[in-house]
Amino acid sequence: MKKNDKFNTDIEAVKAFTDGDESAFNYLYNKHYTYVYDFASKRLNYNKCLAGDISSQTFVNFYRYAGRFNIHYNIKLGSFLCEIANNLIIDNYRKLQRRVEAKSHSLSIHQSDSGELLISDNPYQSPENILNRKMTNTILYTQIDKLDAMSNKILIYFYKDELSYLEICSKLDLPLHLVKTKLFRAKKKLRSSLINSGLR
Repeated sequence: MKKNDKFNTDIEAVKAFTDGDESAFNYLYNKHYTYVYDFASKRLNYNKCLAGDISSQTFVNFYRYAGRFNIHYNIKLGSFLCEIANNLIIDNYRKLQRRVEAKSHSLSIHQSDSGELLISDNPYQSPENILNRKMTNTILYTQIDKLDAMSNKILIYFYKDELSYLEICSKLDLPLHLVKTKLFRAKKKLRSSLINSGLR
């Protein structure tokens, strides 16, 4: 019997793992990783890097809390793992929402050396913060891209290109008061888009 065939069912493998058999976790990881990754990738607009981070964290969480998977419930392990992944995605969306709501007047976005759009935040780069940062970048790119052309353009000028109001006036050939009004409305649309980004 091959090593990968030592467990007849997922429930058998989960029980073995909770009883201390590390090989059972490896079996479950190898069997379900691609399924979880594909689920996360679809939820994250096929961002491969971020989907990989979410998938890895899903199995870290499962490793820690496998005992919470009640083997007596009629729930497939794949569905249970995808629920963990989905919760990770939602948690990160909610963290971003709170950050935007709390700092909406001073939302600071800048461009990294690699061209990545970033929100300024706590400089302490724990693995969780790095994951949150990547999630933030993906959400912002996606949501800004969904806005109307003027909102998209003025947000990019102001945040990514870091242009002053007067420079934006020159770019758009608009008076100052109109640029300020359009920027205010664009920020409001961005916040609304983030808040209503599929969390309900």
